[in-house]
Parts: sequence; structure tokens; C-alpha cells
Amino acid sequence: MAIRKIAIRMVPLAGRALYSEIVRNIKILINFIMQSKENIKVYSHGGDRRSDSFTNNREENIRLILMERFAKKRSTINQYISHGSYLTLEALEKLVEGKADKEFFEKVNNAKLQIIKELKSKNFSADEITQMVSKKIIEFFNNRENLEDLLKKRASNDDGKSEKSEPVKKEKFLEEPTLEYWKGNDASSIVKLCEEEIREKAAAICQRMGARFQDFSTNFSLIKEAVIGDVKELLSLINCMSKEESVCLN
Repeated sequence: MAIRKIAIRMVPLAGRALYSEIVRNIKILINFIMQSKENIKVYSHGGDRRSDSFTNNREENIRLILMERFAKKRSTINQYISHGSYLTLEALEKLVEGKADKEFFEKVNNAKLQIIKELKSKNFSADEITQMVSKKIIEFFNNRENLEDLLKKRASNDDGKSEKSEPVKKEKFLEEPTLEYWKGNDASSIVKLCEEEIREKAAAICQRMGARFQDFSTNFSLIKEAVIGDVKELLSLINCMSKEESVCLN
């Protein structure tokens, strides 16, 4: 039913759905299916539930379902997935409200990939990268009248950082992008921590925060966002110490 509603939303009565709407809906749908405990084949059309095309790879099957339900080529589905990667649903909602089109996603894509590469090289977590990338993309969108200048300025700054750094390759959507989904309901990620484990993890978080502030090569606004995430994680541990309850840690 969820897939049917989203599929209908993709082609509203008033005309074609916005590109940003499709990107958002695909992301929501992936979250829904990945968290579902049902056999993934139930989301396919009735006549195809015993199709030989399904494999034991859940992510591969999701792509097949998306292709089937939305009557899109694999490369097109991969493009939607890629353009929605490392963006929060909140950011995507803002892009939908602002009627962001395909051209916008394509224009900012190289800058987005460069930002992701930089943050990964600095060992930021996937959640931290998502928050920081989302903030930057919304910043680009809010200043879209000067987008070309902003992108040129950023590209120029990136070129001047290091002559040895490898340029970001232009994305090929046929190179399967990884499916992202919220894993908060994953029972395997819930652990019960003893006092010693809590102390060790809290100490590691504090050490990580200290290292962030000593990294003068990173923009301070990025450090600020990362430290906020560290503090939240630390507070959850402190809360765990007081309540002696299970906590979910990634």
C-alpha cells in the first residue's frame, strides 16, 4: 500500500511530480522496505512475486521493485538514489517546498561529492556527513541565484587545497549507489552496556572531540556540527548511566 501511494504521488492529477518529490519519495520508500520484516517480494506486483529475477540480495531486490513499480530504467532509479544520498528527509522536504528541479541536483552534484570525500577523509560518521552535506545543499539552494559563482568559488578553493589530491570522478549512476536507510529499529544495534563499557565509550567520545578542535585544517562550522553530534552521543551515555538501561549505539 505504501508503494502504491508513493507511486501515485509521483504522477499527481495536476501533472508530473517534481524531481525533488521523486527523490524524496524514493528515499522514504527505501527506508520503509528496508525496515520491514516482511518478505520483500510482497511489495512487487502480484504476478511477479515468484519472479526468477529476485535474488538473496535485499538491496538488489529493492532496485528491481522500484524499477517495476515506477516503470523506470535501472540507471534512472540509481540517479534518484544517488541524488538523495547524504540528504536528510528534512532537507529534501525543503527542496520539495522550494520546487528544486533536476537541474539543481545535477549542478551541485560534483560539489556534493567533493564535500563527502573531504568529510570521509576526516573520519566523520555517516550521520555527521549527512547533517553537514544537507546543510550545505540547502545553503546552495537558498542562494541559487548566485549558485554558479558559489560553485566556481568552491571548486577554486578545492583546487588550491592540494595539488596531490585526486579530483572527484564524475558520478556514473550505473555504478550502484549504496542504499541508505535509518537503522534505528535494527535489533542488532541495541546493546546493554555495563559501567566499564560506558566509561570507555564516554572517554573515547571526549578524546574524539578534543582531536576535532585540534584539526585546524577543517572549517570551524563543520567542527561545530560534528561536536554537537558528539555531545548528543555523550548525553545518551550519561542518561544510560543514571537509568541503567539499554541504549542504541551506532
